[in-house]
Amino acid sequence: MGDFAIIAEGYTDQVVLKNILIGLLSTDDDEPVVNFEHPPYSEAARRGNYPPGGWTLVTQYFAQGRYKQALQTNSYLVVHIDTDVSEEYGVAKGAKGTELQLIGGVVAMFRSRIEDKIWQAHGERFIFAVAIQKAKMAKTTGCFALADERLRQMKRHPLRDKEGRKDGKGYDQASAVYRKRAEVLRLSNSNISFQVFVREIQNRSITIPTAPGGVVSP
Repeated sequence: MGDFAIIAEGYTDQVVLKNILIGLLSTDDDEPVVNFEHPPYSEAARRGNYPPGGWTLVTQYFAQGRYKQALQTNSYLVVHIDTDVSEEYGVAKGAKGTELQLIGGVVAMFRSRIEDKIWQAHGERFIFAVAIQKAKMAKTTGCFALADERLRQMKRHPLRDKEGRKDGKGYDQASAVYRKRAEVLRLSNSNISFQVFVREIQNRSITIPTAPGGVVSP
């Protein structure tokens, strides 16, 4: 039984979210068991051959009802999606200062893809990580090149490999700072998406190991 299953746009998103969960919830004696539900983790992924990702596969995952099986074997589901193309999955962007409304709209979109009886019984087991990005740096080659050069100077894994693909080890190292609770709380104050995600976890008063969430009917 896992404490958390992460359903995200990509493997590197899962890596970062896992480090945040570890930072927030680990104790001196234990840390959360985190499973990479979607995209699924495999030996190929460990070698850098990551499975396909993107927002279309995240929404498809819910449309197909695959979250039901994940609820059987995990206490909580962490659901990640970016908002850079939110109009394409039916959520309109608002004006500056309406970020909370955008996050609420994305959560409502997912809610519409979850069966009512499951939401009523298990709604608290879904934790949404909605990433609002006004200018998505991850798509700017120059930003990656600059960051990678600095990481190499520090003798650390770059964020991209020689073929230009995102490197999971690089993201794991870059986000390792999140494994410290104090740093998670400090850094979340400067990012509304991060802040909302952290608050959602705190509001559930989660302790490790988590209690089983209950059986979900297929």
